Amino acid sequence: MVENKLPVTERTVFPMCSLTKLFTSMAMGAFIDNPPNNVTWQTRLVDILPEFSIQDPFQHHMTVEDALSHQTGMSLGTWYLGGNNNILIAHKDSLKFLIDQ
Repeated sequence: MVENKLPVTERTVFPMCSLTKLFTSMAMGAFIDNPPNNVTWQTRLVDILPEFSIQDPFQHHMTVEDALSHQTGMSLGTWYLGGNNNILIAHKDSLKFLIDQ
């Protein structure tokens, strides 16, 4: 917007950046704090999302806490999700893309 001197309107789309992490963490905290469920901060991701089955034995033990605190050991690599309103990976393909890392 600024670099092109375009006006901001009610139809202006801004990138979400890291805002989804906040809402995901809050939703997960609310879910964990409201029984009956067997999910804790130490629950493995593969126990919640069986399709998130990573071949790396270390990453197979990733927990909810690891994922939400950037401690999964997964590198950013050469991929980039979004920015400047570009969709680089379709929503339906994003989990498969992460699994293949």
